[in-house]
Parts: sequence; C-alpha cells; structure tokens
Amino acid sequence: AEANKYFLEGREKYLLFQSKGFVEAEPLLKKAIELDPGFGAAYAILSENYTAWANRLKKTGRDKPEFFEKGYELAKKALELAPQSAAAHRAMASAHLGSPRTDAEVCETEARKAVELDSADFLSYFFVWACTGANPDDPSIKKCLEINPRFARGWNDWGSVLAGVGRHDEAIICLQKAIEIIPWDSMA
Repeated sequence: AEANKYFLEGREKYLLFQSKGFVEAEPLLKKAIELDPGFGAAYAILSENYTAWANRLKKTGRDKPEFFEKGYELAKKALELAPQSAAAHRAMASAHLGSPRTDAEVCETEARKAVELDSADFLSYFFVWACTGANPDDPSIKKCLEINPRFARGWNDWGSVLAGVGRHDEAIICLQKAIEIIPWDSMA
C-alpha cells in the first residue's frame, strides 16, 4: 500500500512532462521500488520518466545520454517483472524513441503491444503515434486525446507537428489547449 502511494505520486509528477515534474518523480518512484522491488509498473514509469526527461533536456541542448540508458535498463526490468503489462511495453517503446538506441521497429511493436494489452491507456496511443512518425492525421493521437483531453504534452506535440506541415489554424488550437492545461510550460 505504501509503495503504491509513492508510485501514484511519482506517476502524477511524471505525467506533467515538465523538468520539475521529472525531478520530483524520480525519488518517489525509486522509493516505490525500494518498498516493493517486484513493482513492475513503478519500474516502467521510472523508465519513461528518465527517457522523457532525457528527450526534454536534448531539446534544450543539455544532453543526458545516461538517462536514456537508465530508461532502457528499467524498461527491461519492467518487462521481466510484468511481461503482460501495457506500462512495461510502453516503457520499452519510450526507451527506443529519440534515444541513442532508437529502433523504430521495436518502438512501434512495443507501443502497439501496449495498446493491445490496455486499449484505455492514453499514453500507449501517444507512443504509437510518436513511434510511427507523428503523422498529424494518425488516429492514434486523436484517440490519446479523446481518452485524456487534459494531456498537455499530446496537445503540444500534435500542435507542433501541425505547425510544421503548415496547418497553422489547427496548430494554434492544439497549442492553446496545451497552454490552458499547463500555462507555465516553456515548451508550448
């Protein structure tokens, strides 16, 4: 019960997809694992926390390749502990997205397996979208945001992709939604 408390707090911080959230999530998720070394979901979210944090730092010119490696190792552990967990497969997809070990095929396969295991998990749809090239018309991003319309990173990333293909009116709508959800987000 106590491990789950730390896990839920850490997951909440991670889901902000903010540098501050990544920093705050790390000790909470580590504490959950310390209290329950067999807690596969905690390994999975800590893995995603490291890879998302590494990608965020990479975008701002402050590479931390060791975070990608930590993310990969934790994803392997999550899969070992919970091979039928959507979170574990999603973590492995995340570990293969934007990292030095990027493998688009593994990324897509793991993300699709996560959706197959839990079709109500918005993050799994997000990773399917991201791992398959972030096509602005891919239904995966729409499904992700339908399941969780408060997922600021999804709105932000979709808006950025739409802007990149010249669909500015749609991009503005997405980016405004991201800002409404997390007004202090420097990436929006």
